[in-house]
Amino acid sequence: MKQLLTLFLIFISVGCAVTTPLQIADTQYRNYKPIEPIPVKNVEVYTSNGFVTKPWASLTDSAIRDLLPNQSAQIAMRTNDLTGKVNYLTASITGQAGTYEVIMDYMKYRIEDVYAQNEVVGSGRIGIGLRVNAKVITNKANLNLSSLTNLGLEASNNHLTGLLSIDIIGIDSKDITNYIPLTAKLDETSIQSALQAIATIKSKIWDKNVKITPQLIAINQSKDSAEKIIKEKIAGTYSYTNTSDLIFRFWKPNGIQIDSTHQELIKKWISDNGLDVSITYFINTNEMELYRQKIISDLKLGEK
Repeated sequence: MKQLLTLFLIFISVGCAVTTPLQIADTQYRNYKPIEPIPVKNVEVYTSNGFVTKPWASLTDSAIRDLLPNQSAQIAMRTNDLTGKVNYLTASITGQAGTYEVIMDYMKYRIEDVYAQNEVVGSGRIGIGLRVNAKVITNKANLNLSSLTNLGLEASNNHLTGLLSIDIIGIDSKDITNYIPLTAKLDETSIQSALQAIATIKSKIWDKNVKITPQLIAINQSKDSAEKIIKEKIAGTYSYTNTSDLIFRFWKPNGIQIDSTHQELIKKWISDNGLDVSITYFINTNEMELYRQKIISDLKLGEK
């Protein structure tokens, strides 16, 4: 793990070779591109009975980590053209002065086909990760934005301005929350804070008290506009949120076995509030979010 972390830090510090950038439209970009995390409901696992489909939420954190065997670090760079359309750059040089977004990802993941209405729309990386996002405005052409070090250097030379943020994807605990730096102006100080946070949080992934929630975090689309299709057809119907997790842990305290007393309390609340849905549907469906907030308040689940 230490070797991988070292490689990751070298990767985001040294960067990639400098070549002339070529812009590719977002809908036609065929490498893995980072997307806003989208909840994923199920995973196929091997058991004594063969391969079976199980909800991610039914698995222990240790089992989930074992199902994410791949790790990678990558940089994606994109910009908007004059019409507002997103374009990806094939190199880390900015070209003309303008607005750019540099996304640096560490991902622990598995590869799965991504479906929308029973049609494969691409290959997805399902897992957890750390994402550094730099949104910059450059005032000079041909800047190298291939690493955090280069970003800090160009900022100190007044060649660009911008914001730097860190996203922690699917990795959660009280300790990790304290390690996340606030969104900050892009400068050498914020870059140093980002590097320290990445190193610390990554070292905590295997801690027993860390909650792991795999999500779709990158896609290599097999057809144009695959990301838009996925968001419309999948994210709109399913959303595993913090409220979902709180109710699920009340229902299955160890992540596997049902607490029958708690189950009856949930069923009674669902019935009393005029709903005719299963507990699984109640926990996992986007349209139930307001009801989930209400049951948490009514049963005081956050206080148990």
